[in-house]
Amino acid sequence: MAQRKLLKLVGVDVEGLFGIYDHRIDLNVDDRVTILHGPNGVGKTTILKMIDALMGNRLEYFGAVPFSRFRLRFVDGASLEVGPCRGAHSLDVVLVKDGETAEAVTVDLSVPGRAASLVADVPYMDRNPDGSDSWVDRRDGQVLSDWEILREFGRRSSVVNFLPTPHEPLWLAEFLARGSVHLIATHRLERRERGVIRRAVAARYAGAVRPSVLECGRDLQRRLNDAMAEFGRESQALDQAFPVQLLSAANEPALTNQELEHRLAAVDDVTEELISLGILNGPVGHELAKKGIVDYEGEAVAQVMTLYVKNAEQKLAVLRDLANRVRTLLGGVNSKFKHKRLRLDREKGLVAEGDAGPLALDSLSSGEQHEIVLHYNLLFMVQPNTVVLIDEPEISLHVAWQKAFLGDLLAMAELSGFDALIATHSPYIAGERTDLMVALGDAT
Repeated sequence: MAQRKLLKLVGVDVEGLFGIYDHRIDLNVDDRVTILHGPNGVGKTTILKMIDALMGNRLEYFGAVPFSRFRLRFVDGASLEVGPCRGAHSLDVVLVKDGETAEAVTVDLSVPGRAASLVADVPYMDRNPDGSDSWVDRRDGQVLSDWEILREFGRRSSVVNFLPTPHEPLWLAEFLARGSVHLIATHRLERRERGVIRRAVAARYAGAVRPSVLECGRDLQRRLNDAMAEFGRESQALDQAFPVQLLSAANEPALTNQELEHRLAAVDDVTEELISLGILNGPVGHELAKKGIVDYEGEAVAQVMTLYVKNAEQKLAVLRDLANRVRTLLGGVNSKFKHKRLRLDREKGLVAEGDAGPLALDSLSSGEQHEIVLHYNLLFMVQPNTVVLIDEPEISLHVAWQKAFLGDLLAMAELSGFDALIATHSPYIAGERTDLMVALGDAT
């Protein structure tokens, strides 16, 4: 089956934002990074959230934003447009192809009634006394909008699953399934633990908040465990198949002694790096490579060693992608840390160390934590061809780190294969790459 072609975002347009701004943004597709800048209040962060909402098929966000038209433009000439219906709590969604309307739907954004139904039997949820369309959790004072009630209760209770979320037509779901978006917001240092508490009529997220930097450490440990399990399976399969492979390769040309020495030395180099990165444990080196394969003669020996080195390369290839990402993460972060270093531990995942010993990740400065979380998100949480939206990457970063950010981002974009759209106030983020900047300015 042919793989579905992924959407490639090339531009964003918004008209009447906050009732006064019109913005046209052409992305730097070749460089993979576009930097939005402008004074406070022109809509930089809001535009990122609008892109995230539309590409993520979370249309309810548009019910809270004053605008007249929002458009995403794609490389194939298609565009997806949304705009509020005049005088109604609804949203027009239009897919344009070859300059003509291909699909259209009106989405109902009226949710207060559904929200009230979902929490009718939840004793700790009350309407906000300030008269706004929101709810207060008496247990912890948390304020939830009608949309948050719908999302956090409705989709996790079998009793109320029949209550519709905003109508999402098949054509829209299929179109947006061809794209991917990842928002890195300003509150990236915290991540809400979404543990489900079952109720008879509703479900609710338990609100324990933990630092994102700790989740990065745990996630990397899970990824390492998965990679090592795959490495073990590949190694076992190749070892078990070795006798059969050897017989099958009997009539194939073997590598020369010089080629074997070179390939074995390369295997040792890769293994040494995997150990230095914390991915592998154990002694390094093949005595044959150190002694010199030339000391061993005979076609049979050459056949055995040829198959051996090929299998060793195939085993290590399982860890190549993880190694590339870990190397980039540790290199990018440790080049900025002073008297501290980040490393990968086989048992604990991502750990930090200072001159005096181990450090808890969440005891690092906010700037250090931001650096880890940003790098980790971009290297491990983003799929190829994703549109990465980064709001104010300069938060808690020293000026020197801000100056290094773009270079790191370009390297990570190449490794992970994503495109980035940044909203920033800092002149140091772009540095000399003013060609990547798009100004959002005066009202029209």
